[in-house]
Amino acid sequence: MNYTMFKAEFDMSIEDYASFLKKQKVKLLGFGVFASVYQHPTIPDMVAKLYDDDEAYDRYVEWCLSNQQNPFVPKIYSVHDYPEFKIVFMEKLKECDQSKFELWMKSEFVLDDLTPGFISAKVLARTLQNRTFTDEKDARFLAVLEFVQKQILINDYELDLHSGNVMMRGKEFVITDPLSW
Repeated sequence: MNYTMFKAEFDMSIEDYASFLKKQKVKLLGFGVFASVYQHPTIPDMVAKLYDDDEAYDRYVEWCLSNQQNPFVPKIYSVHDYPEFKIVFMEKLKECDQSKFELWMKSEFVLDDLTPGFISAKVLARTLQNRTFTDEKDARFLAVLEFVQKQILINDYELDLHSGNVMMRGKEFVITDPLSW
């Protein structure tokens, strides 16, 4: 894969690096509190996620790398670690609109007092306790949910599962960034 467009000086800050990408005319696709996502300029089905100081996301990326066969996690091609930030090169996914996300929530989670557009830790725990997981696809979904719940319980992370952190691979839902701290 061609990562040269994204090559950073080892001691750059995340702000300097974002400015560098802007000067290189790399398209910003989206951003959140801890990260921004850029379109790879020569590989249309790849993005670069630039993030800083997010231990919860680090743990999720590590888990995803060891579970690349799981259809509910993004395909990660490479992780570049710098002192001030990291870059994850991954498959480009499509946004999940709110209505699709809400239909997915209703089909996959045990809901009752749901705040629209967001899965709470209570809903996650109830789902893990009460939902029947029957086939291999269910088992892979269960693996993601169990990892997320374990990180919430052990590391006191927050669940951050909403339509902005779930994306689409064709008709499949992909959980891209379920934790926050």
